[in-house]
Amino acid sequence: MSKKLREFEDWLQTGEVFRGVSASTLKRVVADLSEVQRECIKAYYFCGKKMPEIAKERGVAVSSVSRAIVRGKGKIAEALKYSVRR
Repeated sequence: MSKKLREFEDWLQTGEVFRGVSASTLKRVVADLSEVQRECIKAYYFCGKKMPEIAKERGVAVSSVSRAIVRGKGKIAEALKYSVRR
Protein backbone atom coordinates (compact mmCIF):
# COMPACT_ATOMS: atom_id res chain seq x y z
CA MET A 1 0.00 0.00 0.00
CA SER A 2 1.40 3.41 -0.94
CA LYS A 3 2.05 6.14 1.60
CA LYS A 4 -0.61 8.37 -0.01
CA LEU A 5 -3.22 5.64 0.22
CA ARG A 6 -2.36 4.92 3.87
CA GLU A 7 -2.66 8.64 4.64
CA PHE A 8 -6.03 8.75 2.88
CA GLU A 9 -7.34 5.76 4.81
CA ASP A 10 -5.98 7.19 8.08
CA TRP A 11 -7.75 10.46 7.30
CA LEU A 12 -11.02 8.56 6.76
CA GLN A 13 -10.62 7.11 10.25
CA THR A 14 -10.40 10.54 11.92
CA GLY A 15 -14.03 11.55 11.43
CA GLU A 16 -13.05 14.92 9.98
CA VAL A 17 -15.40 16.72 7.63
CA PHE A 18 -14.49 17.11 3.95
CA ARG A 19 -16.49 19.69 2.03
CA GLY A 20 -19.38 19.25 4.42
CA VAL A 21 -19.35 15.44 4.26
CA SER A 22 -18.50 13.41 7.34
CA ALA A 23 -15.84 10.72 7.11
CA SER A 24 -18.44 8.08 8.02
CA THR A 25 -20.58 9.13 5.04
CA LEU A 26 -17.57 9.12 2.73
CA LYS A 27 -16.55 5.66 3.95
CA ARG A 28 -20.09 4.36 3.32
CA VAL A 29 -20.13 5.82 -0.18
CA VAL A 30 -16.72 4.36 -1.04
CA ALA A 31 -17.78 0.98 0.39
CA ASP A 32 -20.82 1.02 -1.94
CA LEU A 33 -18.60 1.15 -5.04
CA SER A 34 -17.88 -2.09 -6.83
CA GLU A 35 -14.53 -3.62 -5.97
CA VAL A 36 -13.23 -2.80 -9.45
CA GLN A 37 -14.34 0.84 -9.20
CA ARG A 38 -12.87 1.22 -5.72
CA GLU A 39 -9.53 -0.35 -6.64
CA CYS A 40 -9.18 1.61 -9.90
CA ILE A 41 -10.01 4.91 -8.16
CA LYS A 42 -7.54 4.20 -5.35
CA ALA A 43 -4.79 3.21 -7.78
CA TYR A 44 -5.38 6.21 -10.04
CA TYR A 45 -5.98 9.00 -7.53
CA PHE A 46 -4.19 7.87 -4.41
CA CYS A 47 -1.33 5.75 -5.74
CA GLY A 48 -0.66 7.99 -8.74
CA LYS A 49 -0.76 5.17 -11.27
CA LYS A 50 -1.60 5.80 -14.91
CA MET A 51 -4.57 4.05 -16.50
CA PRO A 52 -2.39 1.87 -18.79
CA GLU A 53 -0.43 0.68 -15.75
CA ILE A 54 -3.63 -0.18 -13.85
CA ALA A 55 -5.03 -1.96 -16.91
CA LYS A 56 -1.88 -4.04 -17.29
CA GLU A 57 -1.92 -5.03 -13.61
CA ARG A 58 -5.59 -6.03 -13.81
CA GLY A 59 -5.27 -7.72 -17.22
CA VAL A 60 -7.96 -5.57 -18.82
CA ALA A 61 -8.20 -2.89 -21.51
CA VAL A 62 -7.44 0.74 -20.62
CA SER A 63 -11.04 1.58 -21.58
CA SER A 64 -12.28 -0.77 -18.83
CA VAL A 65 -10.22 1.09 -16.24
CA SER A 66 -11.45 4.43 -17.56
CA ARG A 67 -15.08 3.30 -17.40
CA ALA A 68 -14.64 1.98 -13.86
CA ILE A 69 -13.20 5.31 -12.71
CA VAL A 70 -15.84 7.42 -14.47
CA ARG A 71 -18.71 5.28 -13.18
CA GLY A 72 -17.26 5.20 -9.67
CA LYS A 73 -16.88 8.96 -9.60
CA GLY A 74 -20.46 9.27 -10.81
CA LYS A 75 -21.71 7.06 -7.98
CA ILE A 76 -19.73 9.08 -5.44
CA ALA A 77 -21.04 12.39 -6.81
CA GLU A 78 -24.64 11.14 -6.84
CA ALA A 79 -24.44 9.81 -3.29
CA LEU A 80 -22.74 12.89 -1.88
CA LYS A 81 -25.13 15.27 -3.62
CA TYR A 82 -27.67 14.43 -0.93
CA SER A 83 -25.23 14.19 1.97
CA VAL A 84 -23.59 17.63 1.97
CA ARG A 85 -24.14 19.60 5.15
CA ARG A 86 -25.41 23.08 4.61
